[in-house]
Amino acid sequence: MKSFAQIKYLANLLTLKNPANSASKLGRSVLNSTIDLTPHQIDAALFAFQNPLSQGAILADEVGLGKTIEAGLVISQLWAENKRKILCITPASIRKQWQGELAEKFFIDSVLLDSKTYKTAKKEGNIFPFDQKERVIICSYQYARRMEDEIAAVNWDLVVIDEAHRLRNVYRSDNKIARSIQRSTAQSKKLLLTATPLQNSLLELYGLVSFVDNRIFGNLESFKAQFIQHSDSFDSESIFANTDSNKTAAEIRAEHLFTEIRKRIAPVAHRTLRRQVQQYVKYTNRTSHTINFTPSKDELDLYEKVSEYLRTPSFGVSSSNNALLVLVIRKILASSSFAIADTLEKLIERLKKVRQTQYPEPDVNLSDDFEELEELEDDWNEPDNNQTTCIYPFPPKDKVLTFKEKEYFNKKISAEINQLEDYRNLAQSITENAKGNALLQGIETAFKEASHLHSPRKVLVFTESRRTQQYLKNLLDKTPYGAKTITLNGTNTDADSKSILAAWKERHKSDGKVSGIVAADVRAAILEEFRDRAEILLATESGAEGLNMQFCNVVVNYDLPWNPQRVEQRIGRCHRYGQKYDVVVINFLNTANAADQRVLELLGEKLNLFDGVFGSSDPVLGALESGVDIEKSISQIFQNCRTETAIQAAFDELQNKLSDTIAKVNNQAKSKIFDNFDEDVQRRIKGLGKAMDELDQYEQYLITFMQLVLGQNCKYDTNTQTLSIRQPNLPFWQENWNGTYSLKKSLVATRPLHFNLPMVQALLKYAEELPSQEHLLTFDYSHSGKNIAMVRGLQGQIGYLQVSKIKVSALEESEFLLFSMEKADGTPLTAEYAQKLLSVPATVAEPIQIDNATHKALLSLYAEQKAKLLNQISEENAQYFDAEMDKLDQWAEDLKNDLEREIKDLDREIKTIKKQSREESILAKKLELGKLQKEKEDLRRKKRARLFDEQDAISAKKDDLLNNLEQRLHCKVTEEVLFTIGWKVL
Repeated sequence: MKSFAQIKYLANLLTLKNPANSASKLGRSVLNSTIDLTPHQIDAALFAFQNPLSQGAILADEVGLGKTIEAGLVISQLWAENKRKILCITPASIRKQWQGELAEKFFIDSVLLDSKTYKTAKKEGNIFPFDQKERVIICSYQYARRMEDEIAAVNWDLVVIDEAHRLRNVYRSDNKIARSIQRSTAQSKKLLLTATPLQNSLLELYGLVSFVDNRIFGNLESFKAQFIQHSDSFDSESIFANTDSNKTAAEIRAEHLFTEIRKRIAPVAHRTLRRQVQQYVKYTNRTSHTINFTPSKDELDLYEKVSEYLRTPSFGVSSSNNALLVLVIRKILASSSFAIADTLEKLIERLKKVRQTQYPEPDVNLSDDFEELEELEDDWNEPDNNQTTCIYPFPPKDKVLTFKEKEYFNKKISAEINQLEDYRNLAQSITENAKGNALLQGIETAFKEASHLHSPRKVLVFTESRRTQQYLKNLLDKTPYGAKTITLNGTNTDADSKSILAAWKERHKSDGKVSGIVAADVRAAILEEFRDRAEILLATESGAEGLNMQFCNVVVNYDLPWNPQRVEQRIGRCHRYGQKYDVVVINFLNTANAADQRVLELLGEKLNLFDGVFGSSDPVLGALESGVDIEKSISQIFQNCRTETAIQAAFDELQNKLSDTIAKVNNQAKSKIFDNFDEDVQRRIKGLGKAMDELDQYEQYLITFMQLVLGQNCKYDTNTQTLSIRQPNLPFWQENWNGTYSLKKSLVATRPLHFNLPMVQALLKYAEELPSQEHLLTFDYSHSGKNIAMVRGLQGQIGYLQVSKIKVSALEESEFLLFSMEKADGTPLTAEYAQKLLSVPATVAEPIQIDNATHKALLSLYAEQKAKLLNQISEENAQYFDAEMDKLDQWAEDLKNDLEREIKDLDREIKTIKKQSREESILAKKLELGKLQKEKEDLRRKKRARLFDEQDAISAKKDDLLNNLEQRLHCKVTEEVLFTIGWKVL
């Protein structure tokens, strides 16, 4: 007979809602992850849960340390606790990455909501697409602003905001996106992720922190008065050095202010630096290699003609966002003659329609030519008055054209069509590109280096154009590399991709990896093909978005983005935690184009993207924001500069501007607030060893639970760490659950065993419904193979054990297991004895009837533990309460001080006016000063009255908060006896 007691015990261990201050809080999220977690990631995730009264947290670990993983742990734990109304707001370019990370690393389904998917959901009958319980909602910043009312209508369990430094100017009235998101998520708990929390101003810190909790500081005016007026004139050495007698009063005040800031943000901000974790997070180096090429005469001719066309007002390149359209066409032009030929054809077709109506047709759709167009539109959404436009002066729509006017427009448009047809014909006549031939040289160089270093024979080639991607595939197919070259883009509807998908489905038809979602499955199939069989992957950025390729260490920028953030994202596909070899970055240089040379110099030498352990520093990338301004500036140089002298001068100006920005960031004392506010981070992380062991134990709990429930139908192989499951005699069992499962992250030929599996959930439900019969359990320690001193000391003895579950609902809902255990002679034993005993294999000997005296003794032991537990919870809640009260008191004090400061300023002004009046000898001027004094005194009287009113208002707000806290502190206790057994140890 199965040991129902042990089954119920393990099932409850696996599903227990542990308190926020316990490492076990993350037990289920660890079971649901497919990655080997590091201590700093556990530390960050626990920080996000640490205070049940908190409105959220800022996770500000440096880039490359896994903030997405940290957030995923938090999401996964909430998911396991059935708190599933979760929203992720991210830049448009990394929405798919988030979807992939949640699915592949945490087995959590999600949906990307934008205008198209929203409308589709509505058509399918979902009248409120933002309110979905079984899928995480992911949307862009821009879409979140657009759907403010719908987001505000949902009672979110958590809102995660990635690249949250975009919100740090929320205090500014013109930051419409940040303010909209702040309004729509005001009542929700938030998790902000950013590697660059602070750059140029302490006001950014105020904005970011107030997004999480608007009572960390007072209002904007009080923050400026308290921290801004006296902070900007101090250098970092004086601020962060130890106080000594050589310091000036101003320097000592600065130190005090920054200490106060760190103290205030410590409860909501968490930051780990790469240097603090290098003992267990190893990074390889990145090096760069440049391959020069010179275009042919026809290629140069095509480039110059199309460039000049883009500089001239035209009907073809007229758009609601003209500067962006010009940029895209320029990028396609630089990519390949094959790509620009099709683009020119689209412009021609548009012009032919324009000729018929004399009115602009809808903007030309270049998404097939340039996959990142939609994301660029999001990034370029704000109008820029400095951008030069080429919009042709179309006649107003309500104007009736005369015959001569129509003839004039037709003639102009026809001439432009002829011009573009000449360019298209020239492009089509070019049969090979010099840069394409240079790529063959680059691949050959990469493979030679791989042979020398014994690194993988893998090359990841990025292009910005899907048509160029096809040209490169055709080019490589004519070489020995062709057989092992595959492509990855936003659609992958080509025959080769379909063949790869079909083979992948056949390989994984029985292991549960096939999701049935074509877009997700084809990406997984191509990634596996590249990892296991292919050698060259030709990818667009949208295709490779969200994929991690540590198994490849050569990144080729066939088309080099002008946005440094995009360059870093590309290289980051391979240069990340888990990469074993130095990563080689290959770039191409057009020797006939001075602007291309300066772009490469800017990104490589000035921003240091291609070399070093981490590439460009976090402060630098953070200072550049999204990188769109650089992209726009470079586009303007290409657009406006015709001579090499002008090009050089423009790039010199841009580089000087960037150098000033970078220097300001690197020397910014305020940027060290986050780097220094937790100097004990290394000690704390080292102290997580026990917590990591505790979390690892959850894997063993799950394995043992499966073995106990399934018995002989579940075989565990300790060498491969796999579970082989065959059809058990359970009425709810489904045949497709049979198979081989593994908790080991590196095994790819097995199904992943995780908490969210329908099979696991069904077994846990089965365990929950098992009867709580009183039995005598015999624990065979002698043959258990275990070495547990406590249990060994119980050999030959008998006794009783009762396990109860108590649920406490106060500031948070937490569950605890309490153990009442005694020997037959009445000697009580601690909870640790019970936990150790229940880990030993047991057999059910016989039903027993426990007498009333024993039940009373066990109940007495339980009552003692319950009282101790409730007292402990009360003390912890009191600490949370005190911390919240201290924050509220400080907040109220900040607001009061701001009002008093205004009155003191008026006092000083009035005093100065009085002095001036006494010293004035001319009566008319004395009268004028007297009137001014009267005006200031009236204003002071009003402000004093306002001070009392505001103090009453602050006090009322404080009372409301206290009442809310009092209600949440009310403790509700639910109790349940799981089982009572007799025990005997052999």
